[in-house]
Amino acid sequence: MRTPQLLLIVAASAVATLCAHSSAQAGDDDAKLLQGKWRVVSAKQNGADFPKERVEKMFVVLEKDEIRIYVEGTKSEQGAKFVLDPKQKPKHVNFTKETRDSEWADQLPAKLFGRYKWAEGKPVLAEGQAEGIYKLEGDALTLCWRTTEGKEIIGAKVTAEQYVRPTLFRSDLYYHQFLFVLERLKAEK
Repeated sequence: MRTPQLLLIVAASAVATLCAHSSAQAGDDDAKLLQGKWRVVSAKQNGADFPKERVEKMFVVLEKDEIRIYVEGTKSEQGAKFVLDPKQKPKHVNFTKETRDSEWADQLPAKLFGRYKWAEGKPVLAEGQAEGIYKLEGDALTLCWRTTEGKEIIGAKVTAEQYVRPTLFRSDLYYHQFLFVLERLKAEK
């Protein structure tokens, strides 16, 4: 009787180790696929488009565990460390720590990766991280993230719970919600 139980324990342990390894590997695989330079096709914040003349000059660089968004020809740049969780549906991205912030507010509205809360009718920096979702379809990457809590809108119904992470790829007013559609730049030969 002890041998089958021992085999069962060993097998369960092996499966758990394999699942943990494949889960980490799945995140690593997505992180590898996202690496490189991307052109911003469209960018929205709070349901409004970023200025077209800025979007045409905006690029995103993903290197290792950092995302960097900049406006070509200016010193405008913001960046953050990120962590992926591709097991979720939709896939999750968390921006864990701001790493760069150079002259962005002069060129474009708002901080991209800081967490905010509402105090006396205006946003102020808060503890926590910006949370989002992503999808990769060939050479197209869509990122959607929110920096403040808000009630989720599902169809015409509004939930009672407060969430930071959006569940749909869209940009909604009042949530400091961003929606970026990116196109991979081909490496120059």
